Amino acid sequence: MKKAFIFLFSLVMAIGVFSQTKTNKSNWSITLEGGLNMFDGDIKQDYNQILPNSVMGLSYGGSVEYTINPAWSMGVEYYYLPVKAEGFYYSLKNTMHNADYFMAINVLKAFNSHSNSKWGLWATLGIGMAAYSVDYQTTIDGPVSINSLSGYYGLDYDQKFSDGMSLVVPVGAIVEYNLSKSFALGAKFQYRTYNKDNLDGRSYWGVTNDYLGLGTLQLRWKINAKNHDHVRNISMDQYNNVDLNLNSDIDAMQNKINALQKELDDLKPNMGKLMNMQPAVDLIPDMKKRITDLESRPVAPVAPVLTPEVDTDSDGDGVPDNRDQEPNTPANTAVDFWGKAIKAYTIDESGIYFDFNKSDIDAAGFKAIKMAADKLKADPSLVVEVRGFADYVGTPEYNTKLSQRRADTVKNELVTKYNIDPARVIANGKGRLLEPKREFRGNRRCTFFYDK
Repeated sequence: MKKAFIFLFSLVMAIGVFSQTKTNKSNWSITLEGGLNMFDGDIKQDYNQILPNSVMGLSYGGSVEYTINPAWSMGVEYYYLPVKAEGFYYSLKNTMHNADYFMAINVLKAFNSHSNSKWGLWATLGIGMAAYSVDYQTTIDGPVSINSLSGYYGLDYDQKFSDGMSLVVPVGAIVEYNLSKSFALGAKFQYRTYNKDNLDGRSYWGVTNDYLGLGTLQLRWKINAKNHDHVRNISMDQYNNVDLNLNSDIDAMQNKINALQKELDDLKPNMGKLMNMQPAVDLIPDMKKRITDLESRPVAPVAPVLTPEVDTDSDGDGVPDNRDQEPNTPANTAVDFWGKAIKAYTIDESGIYFDFNKSDIDAAGFKAIKMAADKLKADPSLVVEVRGFADYVGTPEYNTKLSQRRADTVKNELVTKYNIDPARVIANGKGRLLEPKREFRGNRRCTFFYDK
């Protein structure tokens, strides 16, 4: 029976992993668990004893879970539960294997659709089967009168069997914290109810079911969460495709309205002069300038300004001469959007850094890209250059291509994920930096340069 439980659990785990790979969805997760159990049955307890007269047993198990949405999930779980109890005239050893299906609800996200908390508070309810073996031994020779020992009527005698079966209903709670996109650490607490009264070998009383308390620590692996948003990591609003940027878009539009209102207020005194039929010849140039400024506010096509190919680059710093304000910078000089020399770079959260010979974006990089996207959305007049670099190792030709791939990857993320107009973004691969002449993460980067 033990082998059958383990086989079924392994089969469900395999189905979960393979289906995740084929569908490329981030709904599946796997947990490994370990902790302690305490049996609650017909073993004798003193009248003033709170906890059952059993010995806590080391238990372990795991689960395969499909998270339907950020608030609901379902899955299967398996536990190995050794039970021990000792009294002044008996000893009990019970080995149980439990497998059950369960449903769970994350109350934090079920009642708050905006919640994107790394914490999860899950309530669980399940139903399954238990296979168990019992070895109950009395320490007094011959049948013992329970009346004389504990106030109950009946006989106590040795009992041993290995083919016990029972239904089990586990009720529990899980407190979980998302350590990263792929892993979470949690504590699970369950009270498991069995429909049998002989899990301790003392079936002749038969007046109540047997129970077991279980507490475990669990490590959860969220499959494929590194490449796709796992539903356990997002809010219900994100899952339902609610536009979370709506408020920021409204704020940006309100800022534009306020700016236009200010321009109108500035024009009112001049309008008053015109209404009073005062000479307006001197006002016309000023009004023309203001109108020109207002007309130029929408973002004009920026490709001629940003694209290096539209003009020569005399000093080879990656900034075309038509916007290079320092056209004679020395070779390998780090420059800003306008070609002005930058003395030093610092590694901070606004930059994107890459592993050696890679153009893959890590979690910190995705965060930096989101910050850039938010900045571009907040001010539609901004344009940005994504400048890619590589460290010294490798040929100049190879590193030029590598730095361009890194810049293209970042631009593609801004365009495809955050719907930034590609005309507002230029990807510019600058090749390798000459100092230091070794592998250096600070040089394997993409840096954002903004302008209006």
